[in-house]
Amino acid sequence: MIKTPLKFIGECSLPMSKLALGTVQIGYDSRISFDQAKEIINAAYYEGVRYFDSAPMYGFGRAEYTLSTILRELEIRNNVLVSTKVGRVLNSQGLYSKNPSWYLNNPGYYYDYTYDGIMSSFEDSLKRTGLDHIDLLLVHDLGEKWHGDKAELFWNQFCESGFRALDELRRNRNVSAVGLGVNETEIVLKVAKEFKIDCALIAGQYTLLDHKNSYEDLKKLSEFNIEIFAAGIFNSG
Repeated sequence: MIKTPLKFIGECSLPMSKLALGTVQIGYDSRISFDQAKEIINAAYYEGVRYFDSAPMYGFGRAEYTLSTILRELEIRNNVLVSTKVGRVLNSQGLYSKNPSWYLNNPGYYYDYTYDGIMSSFEDSLKRTGLDHIDLLLVHDLGEKWHGDKAELFWNQFCESGFRALDELRRNRNVSAVGLGVNETEIVLKVAKEFKIDCALIAGQYTLLDHKNSYEDLKKLSEFNIEIFAAGIFNSG
């Protein structure tokens, strides 16, 4: 096993490994079977990974269901941290399967960053995963880079009541840390000036091939005591 540095995030009861495993492909790629996903997660755990990231968007529920089911089957749920995301509410609910085609044939969702939208997405994730809690809850794809002309609409939703949902979930210990899961640094700075977040997963901005542009923003974020997770570091999908 490779020993990776560990660090506590927010009020998480376990420390986070420096290396993590995302589940985008486990969600979207129908060629990855449940058993293959299990081998991937087991191998990551064996090598010292103690943080697994997911989202309702990844395979429209498939990644969340697959990851959580495998963690229970491997009997390692209590040894790892799990994050999922809010900001999208899936249209298809109630049926969960190891068959990837069920999820990929039900691709409906809508954006909602309001209090009700965040609570609905969170509750759906608990049902889909069968977990009794989520360690880290991240707001997914907030910002102009993703939403373009609708960015201000969703920002207003978040300011008017979405902050309150995150605060309530964290205060009531339904989650141990809250943050963002986005593709830009600017929105993290904007949120940090309005609301206390513990962390931010930023994809495609600080990578092996391109990190100069984001360096100054990351330095600014350190002033807010926000832990940064660099995702998509190989400049891939």
